[in-house]
Amino acid sequence: MRKIVALLVMIGLVFAAPLAYAGVVDKAQDLAKDKLVVGVDYDYTKSTLKGDDNVPTRKLVTNDALITLGYKLSDYLTPYGIMGSTWVNEKTDTYKYVDGGCLTWGFGLTGKVLDLPKGALLSYDVNRKSFNSENEKDGYKVANAKWNTSLMLSKEFAAPAALKVKSVTPYVGYKYTNLTQKDKGNGSNTLSLTNNMHSCLLGTKIAINDSIEAKIGGSIGGENGVSAGVTYKF
Repeated sequence: MRKIVALLVMIGLVFAAPLAYAGVVDKAQDLAKDKLVVGVDYDYTKSTLKGDDNVPTRKLVTNDALITLGYKLSDYLTPYGIMGSTWVNEKTDTYKYVDGGCLTWGFGLTGKVLDLPKGALLSYDVNRKSFNSENEKDGYKVANAKWNTSLMLSKEFAAPAALKVKSVTPYVGYKYTNLTQKDKGNGSNTLSLTNNMHSCLLGTKIAINDSIEAKIGGSIGGENGVSAGVTYKF
């Protein structure tokens, strides 16, 4: 009798497992539908870190290759994570160093602020990125941290049929950047430099279809740069 019961239980598990798995998969797909957003981005920026009488001004150029993963909680709030690599080129009047492939990580929030008349939209983006570089020649390591806070005004336009895309959304905005460097040389002292920058943003987003969106833009002012990327919405 026990063997019969055990056999029935095993048969039940064999048939129930695929159904349970299908239920979990369906639930995961429902949670991700129109919510999960994956992006691939390239950012090129030129920044300046002003020193004092004892510390020369630093000119910093970075090239970021990043992957972002976000989850849309609402039109007003989409948290996302950042992971990728940064190539650094830094120089002063007395030295120059290049460091490639620095691990970059971070997080951010983005979303809508409010709808404006005639289909215009006011939106925001706040993110923090960190990476560690190394000046091997002079023997010290540098911890870099950057906060970006952006406010953007945009308007979506239906694209002409000849373009084979869904819509085009130009935008203009303001970006505040806080850039901090902390480096430690062969001694025990740690040097810290900070610069606050204000920039104008210009760019365009192109919706290829309901899932894929491309973007290209740039910043002018305190921090100069260009950026491009593609996002996929599940």
